[in-house]
Amino acid sequence: VVRPQVLLFGAMVDNRTMTRAINEISKADVLLVLGMNLKSDFAARYIKNFQGNKLVLINNEEHYSDGIADLVFHEPCGEVLEKLVKEL
Repeated sequence: VVRPQVLLFGAMVDNRTMTRAINEISKADVLLVLGMNLKSDFAARYIKNFQGNKLVLINNEEHYSDGIADLVFHEPCGEVLEKLVKEL
């Protein structure tokens, strides 16, 4: 079985990995949420731990929860990230 190094919906994730992710999110100044809306089960589980300054959403489709984010892009993730890298 070939499995990419990404989380597949419904896949079991190691608890240590989840704990590390939550710890890092709680320390972050900026959180990027890519390719999902902020009310998805996965995003909501992590966003509640974010205490930083800016929540940035990059998602092709608009969603009623977009207002939660400080900055929203409705464009393909790759295009937005490429622009951000050039600006930084």
